[in-house]
Amino acid sequence: MADATVLYPRGCAPETVRFRVNGARPSAEEAAQLTAIPFERTPPSAEEVKEAFKWFFVGIGVAIALWFFGNWLIRGFVGPAVLFFGYGGAYVGAPLLLLFGVFSLGKLLRSARKKKAKAALEWLWMTSLLGENSVGKRFGKPDYAISTLYRLVPKQRPISGRKIADYIDALRKALSDAADETTIPAKEEPPKTWQETGATKSLTVTGEAELFPGVKELSATICFKDCLSRGDGNNKTVTMVTAVLEIEVAQSFICSGGYWYPYELTSPIERLPALGSGGDTESR
Repeated sequence: MADATVLYPRGCAPETVRFRVNGARPSAEEAAQLTAIPFERTPPSAEEVKEAFKWFFVGIGVAIALWFFGNWLIRGFVGPAVLFFGYGGAYVGAPLLLLFGVFSLGKLLRSARKKKAKAALEWLWMTSLLGENSVGKRFGKPDYAISTLYRLVPKQRPISGRKIADYIDALRKALSDAADETTIPAKEEPPKTWQETGATKSLTVTGEAELFPGVKELSATICFKDCLSRGDGNNKTVTMVTAVLEIEVAQSFICSGGYWYPYELTSPIERLPALGSGGDTESR
């Protein structure tokens, strides 16, 4: 695997752009009703099945190719390259990719019903809204996001597919527009061969409060770092962090039958003024 070097545009980390998501809270009457809704397990969606098998076959196919290529080098050549590419490819790379393929299929066994509110929050944002299936791009496919959201809530909860699709588009556009403010200019950094390489995302729960029995409000910070990359000609990848976004989240979760689900799937997102501008003085 190539080494990676991380840089910033003009040597300075981008200023963090902040967003806030304040979800609605249920009333006491709603809470009593929602905690009594049956929450049955649902099978993986067609999009999840397709995604899992795609990476299963990729892992298996590349593992087989590495095995034969590595053994071909071992039989026909000598030198340091044989140790790295031959033995390394056949006896290290191939088994790792084989495990990757099997692990991809293992995702089909996971349940969207979570026994902890934190896990439901992570599924909502990291699996669905931001898209865990993103590879080399900022976000995963919208259909995947929508299908995984359907599994996160009980069937008796009304869900508008159109509303969810519009929300995902608006959310991702808001984040993309903010990232582009610094990412697009960064593409002109010498030697001007930078390519989109996706984004890194992390979620940290910062608070938890019980609103009613079986109802909690979770606070979290989601960090989203946009990146570009290029090769340096020496088997190394140079990565440049071109935008840093933070989303402050406060959303309610309901427990039904021992499993947690979000009270609201489409909580509005608001871009906050830059720190020091004096515009962000109100707290919830």
